[in-house]
Amino acid sequence: MRIKMYKVSVLFLLFVCSSVSGQSSEADFVLLQKDYVLNPDGSSDTHYRQIVKYNTHVSFNRLYGETFIVYNPRQQQLKINESYTVQANGNKIVTPQNAFNEVLPRFAADAPDYNHLREMVVTHTGLELGATAYLDYTLHDGAGYAPELDRRLTLQEESPVKEYKVTVTVPDSKKLAYQLHGAKADTKVVKKDGATRYEWTFRNIAASSREYYQPEDGRNAPHLVFSTWPSQQAALQWLAGQMNPGDTGEIQAVFGKIPVREKDEADPNFRLANAYRYLTDHIAYTPIPAEYAGYRLRDAAQVAKQAYGTVGEKAALLLAVAKDLGIEAYCVAVYPSYIDGSAGSLHAIADIAVAVNGEEDFLLSPVTYTKTCLSVSRPNWRYVPMKDDIAEIIAKKCNHAVSYMEIVADPQQVKTSGYAYMTGVECYPDAVPDEKPEKHTGGSLAVKEYDEYSSFTLPEVPGGANSWALPYLGAQRQTTLEIPYPLQESYNYTLWTSADREFINKDMTVEKKNVLGSVNIRIEKRALNYYRVTRSLNLRKSIITSAEYGAFMDLMSAWRNPNYRTVMLKRGSPVGSP
Repeated sequence: MRIKMYKVSVLFLLFVCSSVSGQSSEADFVLLQKDYVLNPDGSSDTHYRQIVKYNTHVSFNRLYGETFIVYNPRQQQLKINESYTVQANGNKIVTPQNAFNEVLPRFAADAPDYNHLREMVVTHTGLELGATAYLDYTLHDGAGYAPELDRRLTLQEESPVKEYKVTVTVPDSKKLAYQLHGAKADTKVVKKDGATRYEWTFRNIAASSREYYQPEDGRNAPHLVFSTWPSQQAALQWLAGQMNPGDTGEIQAVFGKIPVREKDEADPNFRLANAYRYLTDHIAYTPIPAEYAGYRLRDAAQVAKQAYGTVGEKAALLLAVAKDLGIEAYCVAVYPSYIDGSAGSLHAIADIAVAVNGEEDFLLSPVTYTKTCLSVSRPNWRYVPMKDDIAEIIAKKCNHAVSYMEIVADPQQVKTSGYAYMTGVECYPDAVPDEKPEKHTGGSLAVKEYDEYSSFTLPEVPGGANSWALPYLGAQRQTTLEIPYPLQESYNYTLWTSADREFINKDMTVEKKNVLGSVNIRIEKRALNYYRVTRSLNLRKSIITSAEYGAFMDLMSAWRNPNYRTVMLKRGSPVGSP
């Protein structure tokens, strides 16, 4: 009897395991539909409909049990058209009134001027395995709230989408510009009753990948960008017009009290650098998307007085401070690389930087203090000035790390001397001199002792490839990989040891070269207590496609190999002793 029960249990477990392994996704978006209508009076309506089928407990306990709708009740009206769930047995459960709850969006919690924003939390009820939730709502924008109809849609979710429909209707007095990235669909255009409707239908969109280190700009996902702006420059000029300084006396009251080194009091660049550090450290950043304010910005004086602002508001404040100091500066819109500007979208702007004129424009982030020009630290983005007479800024494509070190290992410690530096790693200009890396270096290295043996790791420049947060990279990859920046690193080490210690690393030469760059490593024993080590890495690009991933791993496996960076010594009798 026990044997029979055992067989039944095994069969049951096999059935459960096969059912789980056969389940391809946590949930399925049966339908996503978004309809945008721009009315002749400038108002607009967005009709949103979603149908989600739940395949696992995770899908309704953690992923899609609620839907969140953020809106501005001062300028927008939200109407829930219908919301219900059809359970696996066909039973229909209409969402009760107490399942609709308005809260303050989390990103507006510390921003009093934006505390009127609301987030409607729709809790889907009656969820179970095999249930399907339906939600349909309309959002009406009052005339003048948004300057133009303008959207950037990500056409992908964490679960598969069986059908995704988008329609955009504009009056004949407006022209719609659009760009499709990473997806193919026919554009259907219908003219009727003084309006033009554009339609796209996408089917069987795969779930987004969960691979690490995907490009920050989202290029791996399909997108649709559209707007009624006449051009990208027209959109940016309008946004630049929202950046008003306000009462400059309020700004001077805050930034005029920032301490400046006595020798730098007369230098406006150093005064700006100190103001920049103060702005990033003491003017809080509140991550409110510009669309929820109709792309309007509070004036810079108000931001300075209240000590918080959005990225656009902080950029406007930094711009006002620079101009007050007599320094030429302008704002720069940071776009994902695949946005070609044809759709002229404000909604597609990912960040705003401030370009400060020196010998060459230095791009500063108004949110995070940066020692590196943004065009160096984030080279895979588009930098479009908000000025007519300045061309698009070309990102710097490569960093250079150079090091020469003499290393002396004695019985107690390992001392280093020489120089090491990396180009591009400096602040604007040198507001905090102690933080700027010096070319000439000296110090000691940590030594590990193993009885008669000891070892230490060869030092490298901060910001080099081995400092990147790439703890694990699989053997294969399906999506595009992004590393921080293209890089050339070169190291030249001269190693000496005391007479009672001997280098025991074997001589070796590693040479690898492919379409992405090269690695060259040479370890050479010149004498019993004298070694030379040279290492160089050349990575020509920071966006690595899945087809190039094998070549990238070939280079990085060699460069990151600890056997090529660890020096081993053995304690023995002094040279020349009997």
